[in-house]
Amino acid sequence: MFLESRNRILISIQCTVLAQSEITIYLSRSEPIENIAADMHYSLAKRVIQTGEAASIRFKKDIVFSGGVARNTGMVRATKDLSGEEVTIPDAPQSMASL
Repeated sequence: MFLESRNRILISIQCTVLAQSEITIYLSRSEPIENIAADMHYSLAKRVIQTGEAASIRFKKDIVFSGGVARNTGMVRATKDLSGEEVTIPDAPQSMASL
């Protein structure tokens, strides 16, 4: 769905309970599911990047995703778009987190 989005919307709430209310409002306004799904990914990626920056973590080339999130094309794309860096996915990302 993420890749089918043609129009970004803004989910600004960081609390998941309140974000659910915001999403419900978009659904009641007949906002396409693709746009909602895309912005959920962008909102999460933005929060991860901001949290890292607040902890003085510098994102350098390349960003590597491990675990289940590496299989989420929406998160990979949103992180790449917002960070301006490539996102590398290992061959078996689900196994990487357990090593």
